Amino acid sequence: MFFVVDKDIDIYNPQEVEWAMATRFQANRDLIILDKEPGSSLDPSSEVGTFLTTKVGFDLTKPLVTAGKSFDKALFPDIDLSRFIQE
Repeated sequence: MFFVVDKDIDIYNPQEVEWAMATRFQANRDLIILDKEPGSSLDPSSEVGTFLTTKVGFDLTKPLVTAGKSFDKALFPDIDLSRFIQE
């Protein structure tokens, strides 16, 4: 399984990758399936003897043509929590 994201997504932050999937992914055009690919001998779901398996990829990148939509992250204003929390 692999994920392809734009530079604005932190690949080490699973919440950002999940956000990209929720906002930039459409399975009918962005799902990549590779059948009969070499897999690991440790994979119990691979074919016996050949270790062939199916691999899947997710294109979570912004579309090149956006049709007026924005696929950028929304910026939230900074909040001074000390205004709301009494010490």
